[in-house]
Amino acid sequence: MKKIQKGRVCRQAGFTAPAAPLIIVVLILTVAGVFYLNRSSISKVSPLTPPATITPSPTSDETVNPDLIEANWKTYTSKFQDYSLRYPANWRLVEDDSGITLEPILKSKYIITISGPSVNSGESVEEIIPRMQGIISKTEITIGKYTGIKLESEQISKELNRYQRATSIVFENLSSALAHGKPGDKGYLAINLEISDKSQVQEVEEIFNQILSTFKFTD
Repeated sequence: MKKIQKGRVCRQAGFTAPAAPLIIVVLILTVAGVFYLNRSSISKVSPLTPPATITPSPTSDETVNPDLIEANWKTYTSKFQDYSLRYPANWRLVEDDSGITLEPILKSKYIITISGPSVNSGESVEEIIPRMQGIISKTEITIGKYTGIKLESEQISKELNRYQRATSIVFENLSSALAHGKPGDKGYLAINLEISDKSQVQEVEEIFNQILSTFKFTD
């Protein structure tokens, strides 16, 4: 997370007092420098900070502090009681028949989506991977009794001046009860993060991982 930088005034002993005009010049330069630093710092405040018209919610530092998650974050349980998670109070959650979308209330360049659970049909992740572009890592991830595949990819288009980083976590062997299928069916669920601003990658991935740490299957 980015922190506002505060200037420090250093004193050095052993020098004679400067003439009055020089003192005035130094004071003017000091005030101007502090104003510039404060203005620069304010312009870099995280987009997660809510506007004054919104109900008070966690600051950026509170959002990424794991000690404050339970106290400040909201809890969501899917309408079919398939899974639950927690998310920052200054984010919006939209639910539809295919899953949910999570993003900050303020306009941002990243979004989290969760699709499923549903009956697993069609191609497997391993069959799709060869056609994917920009994959930079592939690992296993376990949540509860289920193990899924975590894929990270990054693409940069100089022609379109566009950047995209994505993280996809896919579970393909959920129980038929979670998928609301017939006995023997396997369930599918995908958790996706998309970031279109390279400067926000580290900050957003930290928040994403904390949201993920609260995710629980309910079967």
